Amino acid sequence: MALAASAAIGFYCGLLWQRFRFVLPRLGGLALLVFAYWIARNVVELSTREIEAIARFNVGQYRHAIDMTFASAAAAAVLASAVVPPVPASAAILHRIDRTEWLWITVILVDICFGGLFTGRNAAAFWWTWPGYEGQVLPPLEQLTSYSPWWLNFTFNPYTIQLVHRSLSEALWIAALWQLVSSMLRAHHLKQAIVRFVLISVQMFAGVATLFLIAPAALSTVHQVGPIFLLAASLVFLKSSQGTAGAAPIQAQPACQVLDKSRGMNA
Repeated sequence: MALAASAAIGFYCGLLWQRFRFVLPRLGGLALLVFAYWIARNVVELSTREIEAIARFNVGQYRHAIDMTFASAAAAAVLASAVVPPVPASAAILHRIDRTEWLWITVILVDICFGGLFTGRNAAAFWWTWPGYEGQVLPPLEQLTSYSPWWLNFTFNPYTIQLVHRSLSEALWIAALWQLVSSMLRAHHLKQAIVRFVLISVQMFAGVATLFLIAPAALSTVHQVGPIFLLAASLVFLKSSQGTAGAAPIQAQPACQVLDKSRGMNA
């Protein structure tokens, strides 16, 4: 409700004063986010009533996952907008789509959603070890497939939820490390790679420490807030990459054309 009220006030101010109209597209994005959240919550409520496999279990974790995902996305969007101010419409240009940054954003959002399920199902209470699972490299298959239908294991089984959340987080860290090494070798977007790697490393450290120390409140809070800054950084990188992509490249002229121009000026 607070987000919807803020977006409505921003729309009113943007329409009332012309100098603030350049923020309308981002406020429209927040309004779409609120609308998507409303749809997601209603889909969850409808599913809990109509799908028998979901209705027979506690469904609070689904609401918590939806709330956490959309709240993190909204907070990250606001932070990114504060770092990268909106561009006036007169200066706006078309940009190519940066699929890499969109992939980062998508995976981070999915990981946040599974983090919400992780918290809602108290999945930390089932495995307290890392990187293995109670002395094993991989968890027993029967623990991961104990619910029927099979998809219920990804939304309710705490063993599977923890495995997916940990696997996504580890995959993000490995990808960030790869991007950092690649950026160092090519000297390209090095600052972005460092920022992303540091944020993911802090997030990983907080998650592992939370497991080892049996979920202390302070570390749990850091682990839950960290993805907001990680997602905000990815949104900032997306905007920066689009700005770079929109700039027209400087083309070098052939040497013969340069000589012809210089002769003409001397004549």
